Amino acid sequence: MTLSTASLFAGPPVPPTIAWPAPPDLVVADLLVWAETVRDGACTSVVVASGTTVRLVDLDGNACAHLLVFNADEPAERLDVENTLRAPERLALTAGCRLLSGAGRTLATITHRSTGGHDASVSAADAALFARAVARHELATHPAPRSLAFFRAVSLADDGAPVFGGPVEPGASVTIRAELPLVVLVANAPHPLDPRPDATSGPVELLAWRDSRTSGATARHPASRGVRGSADRAARA
Repeated sequence: MTLSTASLFAGPPVPPTIAWPAPPDLVVADLLVWAETVRDGACTSVVVASGTTVRLVDLDGNACAHLLVFNADEPAERLDVENTLRAPERLALTAGCRLLSGAGRTLATITHRSTGGHDASVSAADAALFARAVARHELATHPAPRSLAFFRAVSLADDGAPVFGGPVEPGASVTIRAELPLVVLVANAPHPLDPRPDATSGPVELLAWRDSRTSGATARHPASRGVRGSADRAARA
């Protein structure tokens, strides 16, 4: 039986995963293993098995989701933004692009993306957003990791400098498939290049579901130690 995330969500209660009001098309509700909405300034985390699909949705067109993933079996192995974006054309992370570790191993694959634009690596200063989730899962983050930012378009100027391009359309989404058991961390906060002094980030919906390759009653990996999706408030510097 799929369990509710309500008891661990820092904010208004959310429905049990199985009762989430809008599961993706062609996905049976009881296949959902993670369902929550993450507000501005919050971070959430979950451990999923290989083969799990994770979808991030920008509900109002004003969100910025910062993604980190770690190998759940070998937590020292994590997303390496520089390796993932090594080739200039990879700055546009479209369907089929792989999220690579520092060892060059594929941690996850982008299977669908409904919005264009570019994604930029997030500065290590934003690691404070992930601090509580990192501590909960006992992850090593030295040096501080860089994450990927989705939904706030970033283009490149003629000299190669990144240029902040503003929001995307409401409902934009990015879907990834875990190729290994993963610890998935998602923080919601304004993009580091956002020039607005009072910038805020709109809500991000996170859903994960198992598929025919995922064994067990849920897609949660045994290393989760009972941790379910939960949002942590983190003060931004």
